[in-house]
Amino acid sequence: MKSPSEFRKTIYYDNGNVYEGEIQNNMKNGKGKLTFKITGDIYEGNFIDDQREGYGIYVYNKVLQKYEGYWKNDLKHGQGKFFYSNDDIYDGEFKYGRRHGKGIYHYRKAGDRYEGEWKHDKKHGIGQFFYHLGDKYEGEFENDLKHGKGMYYYASDGSKYEGEWENDLRNGEGRLFEKQGKEIDKGKWINNYKINF
Repeated sequence: MKSPSEFRKTIYYDNGNVYEGEIQNNMKNGKGKLTFKITGDIYEGNFIDDQREGYGIYVYNKVLQKYEGYWKNDLKHGQGKFFYSNDDIYDGEFKYGRRHGKGIYHYRKAGDRYEGEWKHDKKHGIGQFFYHLGDKYEGEFENDLKHGKGMYYYASDGSKYEGEWENDLRNGEGRLFEKQGKEIDKGKWINNYKINF
């Protein structure tokens, strides 16, 4: 029977990287810490057959970013939290290294927040965008932009636009409501402007 020390090793690679942790079948298997010499990055967490797999924390030292969450085949995959160098935070699902699924993105400096669906690192699907001055958009997104059907609430006067969007602007059929819910305008919009026939 092998002693526990035979399953834990420190390995110095030719490229300068250092691994400290569990080894099985001559590969990183189990919990360990991998330090990258060139970048100074550090990954600490679970490995399976030399790849990051399961839960782990990756610190990007040069760019001052950090990821805490799950991995698959060396890529961020599953539930996780990413801390960006500009203080933004994404908390949600990843798929093969990208924001994909449901998640919340906090724009820390601007004070805005998005909650909803993501696809290939972009806001895509159904979501809500909360603006720091109180405005709010609820509806469809495509490629990071308001696109499809949605409602926009204006905090300044309590009015609401409900209708179609394209490329982040009011485009198509829509209606405008005052704070009490009474419809005050409807028709066709082009690039945020109401068209009068």
